[in-house]
Amino acid sequence: MLQAPRFIAVTSRRVTVAAPRARAYTPVPRRELAGLIALALLVGCDTQINTPASSRASPELAAPPDVSSSAPEPSPPPSAPVEREPPTPATTPPPVTSAPPLERGAPTPGFVIYTREQSVVVGLDGAPPLIAEGLWVQDDRADPPPISHALVLSEARVTALGLAGCPCMALADSCARDSVQLRRLDPETGALQRERSARDCACVHRPDDWGFPPMVDKDGEKWEACEAGSDEGIASLVAGTLALNGWDWNGACYGGLSVYDAMDSGYALVESPPSLSSEGMRVVACHDMGPAFVEPPWPIGQGAYEPIDDCELGDGYESEIFMIRRGYLWAVRDDIGFAHGTRESWRRPARPGSCPSVNDACGDPAPFRKRARLGRQTREFWIATDGGMALTAMGRAYALWSAGDEPELVREFTLPAADATHEVIGVRVHADVSRLRALIQRHPGLGAEDGVTAPATVEPARCLELHADGARVEQAPRSARAWGDDCFARMGIGHWYSAEGSCLQGLQVASEDKTRGALLYNLGRLAEAQGADVQAMTHYRASLTARPGNRTVARRLARIERKTQRASAE
Repeated sequence: MLQAPRFIAVTSRRVTVAAPRARAYTPVPRRELAGLIALALLVGCDTQINTPASSRASPELAAPPDVSSSAPEPSPPPSAPVEREPPTPATTPPPVTSAPPLERGAPTPGFVIYTREQSVVVGLDGAPPLIAEGLWVQDDRADPPPISHALVLSEARVTALGLAGCPCMALADSCARDSVQLRRLDPETGALQRERSARDCACVHRPDDWGFPPMVDKDGEKWEACEAGSDEGIASLVAGTLALNGWDWNGACYGGLSVYDAMDSGYALVESPPSLSSEGMRVVACHDMGPAFVEPPWPIGQGAYEPIDDCELGDGYESEIFMIRRGYLWAVRDDIGFAHGTRESWRRPARPGSCPSVNDACGDPAPFRKRARLGRQTREFWIATDGGMALTAMGRAYALWSAGDEPELVREFTLPAADATHEVIGVRVHADVSRLRALIQRHPGLGAEDGVTAPATVEPARCLELHADGARVEQAPRSARAWGDDCFARMGIGHWYSAEGSCLQGLQVASEDKTRGALLYNLGRLAEAQGADVQAMTHYRASLTARPGNRTVARRLARIERKTQRASAE
């Protein structure tokens, strides 16, 4: 049975389930989160994980709902790709029902090298390395082996692909910036599960940041929430799972409380990924660390603070990331309490008897050690589990070796965009990469197609219906002013999706032009921050109709009109 592609929206750096993960509020155990993620992948539902803050701009504050002509103009929203015109709605072609079976060629052993956005297939047959966009993952536990393609929609990737911003964040077939998209390919034929854009989204929007709106205490004093912050980065690809780690901050500044936590999340790129265990590992390094930015788990100790003598985490860690490097399976464990924490690095030899999966590099490095100079401190290496070949690298220079009485150098090559120490997230090994090569060549544009054009505008009433269908709009009776206050509070903490829903709900009950104008202005700011400039201009013009002569709105509209004109001229 064919299935639709699965998405994980990587929002504001937190695995999103029923509650934000923060010690001061309702916690969700990390092991339970891992189970929820695995269950979500099996049933094909949407689950949210998180990625680095550096990949997108921070949210902006909008004018309050009762903004008047004397109010100061808010700062401009983050820049975003200009929406393409003329816009046309995205359509969904019918599913693929049949395709010719793949022809099997001679088996070609080889490795696949992964960075965060590319895959490089290197075979023992002497063919040049094949570079492909996205993460192409083959699972040799079945015959024929299933193959999947994952694409990380980082801010840079969204811009490069020319994806349009969403005029309404509840649009069907939309996805968030910093999301991971997974597509399965038919094991027999290699056909995509649906013949349409590799992204399967009509537009993209900025993800919500978890945060907390202002709170009024028992004495009537209003406490403003801090903007919740977090940061998470892709750490490794091992056992068919894409792993991320970092830190988060619950932003609870009510009364001066701020709580930090280390965090990890994972996304399975294969069905039923094998579990990973730290059994038999020993600790080899301990460091002080703290929040503020992601500390890459490799190289060990780089970026962390001072080494420490006492390793005391035991089972008390909050984050654990696995990776295979230099003949070892590593576990990097982090724990952060308030603004200070500890990182411990554990390891055990990666060998065939305890290999996470058949496609992980768990071969014995001993036969290659002298000839390939594996002992050099800056040399990375991966050994095929059957011991038949090895891949070594120093920086961007790679070498492929075959086993024998005396290991033989098969080829040397350079990958300018794949520094083995700092940019490679994992290496997988296969007894046959010919099938994978054939599928990459059959789908040469997968992960690099032209952008998808979203509708230019969506009527507010229709957008509200879409929000309501998703059960993301509260139905409790409120005044238009109260909805506006809620909209502004959520915008202030970067909670974009629910802010839009609150402003739209306020429009349904607003009776005064002043209130309607303020709500429309905030909707314009939300649309502009998404890169949906046509929708933003529509809202600004409607706001000026409700409040003629408002200088703040007029200046905002003039600025975006000039921007659109310049883009059209170019």
